[in-house]
Amino acid sequence: MLVDEYADHDDSSEDSIVAAVSSGPTSKEIRLAQDVDLQLQSWISNHKKKDSGYRPALVDFGDKEVWCQMSSSSPKILVPTSLQSVIFRVFHEVGHPGNKATYKMISKGHYWPNMRKEISLWTKSCISCQMNKVHRHTKSPIGSIPLPSSRFSDLNVDIVGPINPPHRGKNYLFTIIDRWSGYMEAYPMDQKGLGSNAEACSRHFLRWCSTFGTPSSVTSDRGSQFVSRLWSSTMSSLSITHNLTRPTILNTTGRLNGRTNWVDELPWALLSLRNSPNTDSGVSPSEIVFGEKTKFPGEIRQSPSESSTSVFASSLMQAIKNQVPPKEEWHQPSVVKTFVPKELFSCKHVFVRVDKVQPGLKQKFTGPFEVVSRSPKSFLVKLETGEDFVNIDRLRPAFLQEQ
Repeated sequence: MLVDEYADHDDSSEDSIVAAVSSGPTSKEIRLAQDVDLQLQSWISNHKKKDSGYRPALVDFGDKEVWCQMSSSSPKILVPTSLQSVIFRVFHEVGHPGNKATYKMISKGHYWPNMRKEISLWTKSCISCQMNKVHRHTKSPIGSIPLPSSRFSDLNVDIVGPINPPHRGKNYLFTIIDRWSGYMEAYPMDQKGLGSNAEACSRHFLRWCSTFGTPSSVTSDRGSQFVSRLWSSTMSSLSITHNLTRPTILNTTGRLNGRTNWVDELPWALLSLRNSPNTDSGVSPSEIVFGEKTKFPGEIRQSPSESSTSVFASSLMQAIKNQVPPKEEWHQPSVVKTFVPKELFSCKHVFVRVDKVQPGLKQKFTGPFEVVSRSPKSFLVKLETGEDFVNIDRLRPAFLQEQ
């Protein structure tokens, strides 16, 4: 498979349009190609002998007589095989119309057998059309993740930021959340470089482990801190399985953006989040972890219990043991419109959607890129920067012409 022979042109520029128009063959070139095209000459001979509606005849185009098909009111040039893709380019690359429009424009003055099928294939294989025209985006079904087996066994870590404006030199958060209970922690940090970031993340993670113990697995994205040698060494030294997610396009800064003193407000935000009841179970992360609700400032407190410390500890441990993780429920419409092109799991090349704000005339996709391997939610693709995983929702199959 290879890219369309005309895909190297920058179709967004005026020069490419001029080149496409000026590349049309002359009447002399057409007649010369007709004379050496054995398949076309055979077709002309066969239709001369019998009374068919095609009626091939020589028509004078000024410089040269050209074989035409005379079935309509105006002659249609019989296009030899070697010039068919050139004629397609002349008409299609000026404005990149769709399949039907391209066929109508070409068929008004040109003819060759099976031209409708070939024009449809070439239009579908046009690189510029595939990179700019989006009729329907890929939207794969939402998957589910198995529930952790115990408290603090499976953690999610992430870097949130940059948070503007910075406060006390801090403009990032290193966040940890326990998937079983929903309990979370956030550590302010600055971003001075890969080494300092990875070191800060490892240090904050060890602080978490000193309180809640070491987990069985940790899941993170592919940020530079989490693919660094230091972070990998921290995970392996603690016998923790490190799972890397596929690249996403989430904005995780949330309400913290715009707060000038967000570092001072962070503890209160965490207090609120930890004590917010789960919408499904009605139980907060703090209740799951500590066995009781955390007291808020100004809240009326109960009188101290007269029971002994051992009795209180025993009842607290029993309450914690009785806690179960909230049942996971998907809060989404009962009918979710998903769309995954069937060609996506058989094509050799894909286009990757550009997920950033761009001027209106910029290409919406880049590529085509070779597919290395596939999984239900992501593909390993040979990008310009090297092999990397790309979420399936950002991909569309590339239809390329064969040599």
